[in-house]
Amino acid sequence: TEDLSLTHAEAMALMTAYRFGPLTTYRLRRLYAEAPVASYSNSTGTVYPVVRRLSARGLIDARPVEGSRRGAETIVCTETGRRALKAWVMELGKEEAILSDTARSKLSCLTLLTPAERVEWADRLLANLAEASRVLDAFYARHGDVPFADLLQDNFTSTLASRHAWAERTRRALADQAD
Repeated sequence: TEDLSLTHAEAMALMTAYRFGPLTTYRLRRLYAEAPVASYSNSTGTVYPVVRRLSARGLIDARPVEGSRRGAETIVCTETGRRALKAWVMELGKEEAILSDTARSKLSCLTLLTPAERVEWADRLLANLAEASRVLDAFYARHGDVPFADLLQDNFTSTLASRHAWAERTRRALADQAD
């Protein structure tokens, strides 16, 4: 049986090649840089090795760009890549249920801060969430043509709204403790 398992980085690169291909690895890095989420690393030290692994496994086809002096390649998702992507989509685990949240993780270390710094931290978190909402609105204004864009935006919006409500409750509790 063929190994269709994917790491997170491989799944993101393969998904992007499937959705936007054919594209160059440079364009893949630019799409990552434009993405409103933090889980895409667009560093050359991450992206190029992932593309090489996907190519070696036959999940993408990398073809030299004619006339490129830099050795640029165009990548496209292969049929095997589509099967791997389908298997990845169908695999659901704790990552889909309990989302990673660094703010929640940092909360357990707020004892390192003074009461006033804790309130400041919560204020900065609220400002960060408000900015994220603006970024997402702008992103979807530019990229509303992606499949299921309305559902993707609903997920982002409802997740942000929930996190914002939690951050407000957290701020109130921290402010009450500071008094």
